[in-house]
Amino acid sequence: MSNATVKKPRLTTSAMIASIASEGQRVKAAPFGKALVELAAQRPEIVGLTADLAKYTDLHLFAQAYPERFFQMGMAEQLLMASAGGMAKEGFVPFATTYAVFGTRRAFDFVHQVIAEENLNVKMCCALPGLTTGYGPSHQATEDIALMRGVPGMTIVDPCDALDIEQAVPQIAAHDGPVYMRLLRGNVPLVLDEYDYSFELGKAKMLRDGRDVLVISSGILTMRALEVAKTLEADKVDVGVLHVPTIKPLDTETILREAGRSGRLVVVAENHTTVGGLGEAVATALLTAGVTRPSARSHCPMPSSMPVRYRRCTTATGFRPRPCRRRSRAGSVEASRRAVRRDGAARRAYPQNATRPQGARNRGSQMNNSLLLDGKIVMISGAASPRGIGLATARLAARHGARVAILDLDEAAAVEAAASIGPEHRGYGCNVVDKDACLKATAQAIAEFGRIDVLINNAGITQPVKTLDIDPASWDRILDVNLRGVLYLSQAVIPHMKQQGGGSIACMSSVSAQRGGGILGGPHYSAAKAGVLGLAKAMAREFGPDNIRVNCVTPGLIQTDISSGKLSDEQKASIAASIPLNRLGNADEVAGAYVFLASDLSSYITGAVIDVNGGMLIHG
Repeated sequence: MSNATVKKPRLTTSAMIASIASEGQRVKAAPFGKALVELAAQRPEIVGLTADLAKYTDLHLFAQAYPERFFQMGMAEQLLMASAGGMAKEGFVPFATTYAVFGTRRAFDFVHQVIAEENLNVKMCCALPGLTTGYGPSHQATEDIALMRGVPGMTIVDPCDALDIEQAVPQIAAHDGPVYMRLLRGNVPLVLDEYDYSFELGKAKMLRDGRDVLVISSGILTMRALEVAKTLEADKVDVGVLHVPTIKPLDTETILREAGRSGRLVVVAENHTTVGGLGEAVATALLTAGVTRPSARSHCPMPSSMPVRYRRCTTATGFRPRPCRRRSRAGSVEASRRAVRRDGAARRAYPQNATRPQGARNRGSQMNNSLLLDGKIVMISGAASPRGIGLATARLAARHGARVAILDLDEAAAVEAAASIGPEHRGYGCNVVDKDACLKATAQAIAEFGRIDVLINNAGITQPVKTLDIDPASWDRILDVNLRGVLYLSQAVIPHMKQQGGGSIACMSSVSAQRGGGILGGPHYSAAKAGVLGLAKAMAREFGPDNIRVNCVTPGLIQTDISSGKLSDEQKASIAASIPLNRLGNADEVAGAYVFLASDLSSYITGAVIDVNGGMLIHG
């Protein structure tokens, strides 16, 4: 057996400076060098300095165009920064280039004391930011932003592509004060021109809007976020991308506005360690402003063109770096897609995990999250009555982060009820006994919200008559609204839930269906509500394989508009005395059961009946 050691091949310089562009991607060559040459023709005070890396930071173009204004400092980064500071004191505008690890780690004290403390007009443009080189941690600047964020008066720019760099160069030159810009060199991808984008120092820009997920990103991770957003369109996941090229000062106004919108998972993607980067800055801004949003830890895999032997991947709100294996570019997009699905709090458009039952993991964190329905779209029928269970459920669902579609026979009342909850909610007219009306209302909600995660079949009517007094018209009317309406609205919504990959349906039944008669409803009402129990259980069996849960709620005597004025105080007191909890229920208590069944806390519950009756009926 041979004891000879097999030597690993050394990485070449070409590997160290490998382009981040994917095969076939549009690129621009040396955008930084060309932009600086063009600007310097108008600004004679601009000078260029480097620490033996002109070729590898594209500053060689400036050296060729203006040799008398170019200074080669050798492999001495401290000298580079000190000299740049001295030239700035003499009125020049120095652009100093090197690799990011050398410009921040090695020269930090000179940057801080010579340049920043004096607020000198030095522009540090440093290549190989984050994980854009295969030379491992000695050349991977995964903490450069954290270092520079702590430097007083330092402006920090993390451009995404060639367009960002071209437009950033004149703006950082015009800015009075020190600037640290991460630099992409060589053949740099061109992406942002497809999004009507222009760089503006200090401003974040929405590149695309999305209802389901908001990715706040900087640098090359914006490019990856856009790729993932396009890929997830096929899964009907609507992803918005907010590009933040200026890390300091942070555009908190735009970030708070976009992250504060209800119903979106917020993910921060950055080419940097989780400590001290964009994610930490965004989290601080949100917490300081009192904006609490659910967040996700998302892989941000790097392109496969880099033979990276030491990788650190980051996200913004998990504060835990995750190692990632080397993948192809297509695998990177697929991994990001899985990450969004995995960490999306089981909102339907992206299942909690494609390889395990929904809700089988992270139960503790779900229970500790006060927003049980954040990101979900909840449609509720019969929800416009001011003191009704439907509107109480809509309000509670909204408080738990859902966007709500209220359906009611009275369209104006539905619109008004939705508006009373908040501007992001909608109201639609719908007669649940008309199948076409159910299809129309469902289509309107899908068009507005993109999906329906939860359907609550709440619409119902009652009639307090005895068996011998039920006429055919009354029988049809009670069964139509209470039972046929459940069928028609479920038929309208279920195909969308199947296409999405799942959902939750909760149906209003009644204690009268279980005990054989109610206080305010006749036998036909009991029959209709018993039919709801049977229909719901049958649907639970049929659509369980499609990850659609169907359950029922059976309230007892609840104080709502339906019961208002029907009972005297003496009758109410007598009924309450027969109930173990010694009182009548209220609409909010039924709403709580609905929200539970709509949330991921009930992810393994289907075909169930939840009694909300104070013990009026206790099963044996």
